[in-house]
Amino acid sequence: MSKKHNASNNLRAKLSFSAANGLIFSLNALYFAFIPLYIAQFHAEQQLGILLAVGPLVAVFSPIIWGLLTDKATYKNSILMVTVIGSAIFYVAIGFSNNFWYLLFILFCLMFFMAPFNGLIDTVTLEYTAGTDIKYGPLRVFGTLGYGFISLVLTLFIKNDYRILFLAYTLVAIAMCVSVAFMPKVKGHAQKKHKLSLKPLFRDKRLMLYLSIISVVELTFGLYINFFPGHIINTMEMPEWVWGVNVLLTVLPEIPFFLTFNKIFNKYGVDKIFIAGVLMSTVRCLLFAFASNIWIIFATSLLTGACFAVLRYAVASYINTHVKPELKGSGQIFMQGLASYLPRILSSIVGGFAISVIGMGGGMFVSAIMCAATLVIFFILKDKKSFAPPAEIHPIELET
Repeated sequence: MSKKHNASNNLRAKLSFSAANGLIFSLNALYFAFIPLYIAQFHAEQQLGILLAVGPLVAVFSPIIWGLLTDKATYKNSILMVTVIGSAIFYVAIGFSNNFWYLLFILFCLMFFMAPFNGLIDTVTLEYTAGTDIKYGPLRVFGTLGYGFISLVLTLFIKNDYRILFLAYTLVAIAMCVSVAFMPKVKGHAQKKHKLSLKPLFRDKRLMLYLSIISVVELTFGLYINFFPGHIINTMEMPEWVWGVNVLLTVLPEIPFFLTFNKIFNKYGVDKIFIAGVLMSTVRCLLFAFASNIWIIFATSLLTGACFAVLRYAVASYINTHVKPELKGSGQIFMQGLASYLPRILSSIVGGFAISVIGMGGGMFVSAIMCAATLVIFFILKDKKSFAPPAEIHPIELET
């Protein structure tokens, strides 16, 4: 294959993966940054908590289903395309009625397709870049930019009229499908004639330790993302653009992290990076607990994106180097399902009632204590022989 052809393939890969990362995280922003605000117009905190818990509930099992389908698919890209199309249909359907039971059903269906987004895009991007000289970090930066940009821009246009969300999601989903169509294909690695078992993932105690701690941190994030927007706008009586700037500041610290992704992991390793992420999460919860003005909120928001980027991609890197090829997709999406969304069910349901009793500040203070406790547990267990990671697995061969 000629150098010119290789250069052409690399350019195509960089452009399509960059666009796909940016667009899929834009879709995430259109749900997580705005749907809680949209639903809060029609339902009280307790009902809001229940409605927002439905998404994480279905997201506990749907990523596992999609993960198995991804590993068994001829090409993993096709599964990513299906989830984007399905999510667009049900996102638009949210706008047809504000009836509690209707929204309960639609949010259930929507999250069935949305839940595997992060795991799927990480799986496809990480696996492709592992077999090339293309760096993962710069591609993932576009996800950060997409999330922050669309959040900020839409807050300038919404002004209590959320109908623009449904048009925006449709347009972004169409652009995402076009990007996936141009992406180099990444093969599934499981043999279709053999039953694929998830037991090796559960036997990896190191992975289970990482995921258990992430579960606690994600619980605190669920409390923040579900109820802090309403706290800013309704309780603190700030304008909608404050939340938009807050979201942008949340994702900005991810940019230097992803640009130096490879160097950071090669220099410090997963454990040190993981510890830094938990420590940052503890500090951010404590600061949010006592946030009393816009400047404290903005300053603390800078820690939010940094800590979750560090934690999630420390474990994503571990999965990519220590999990067998036929389980990589399941492993990445497994992290999204059980470690991310299961805790958000608890934070959505219990959070609404807890905040009505102890307030947003009290909820974030309790969150800080929980994060600190997981840090202590990690230090106790990380050097035990039974929690040692398995041997690294060489990058798999990919179809370009």
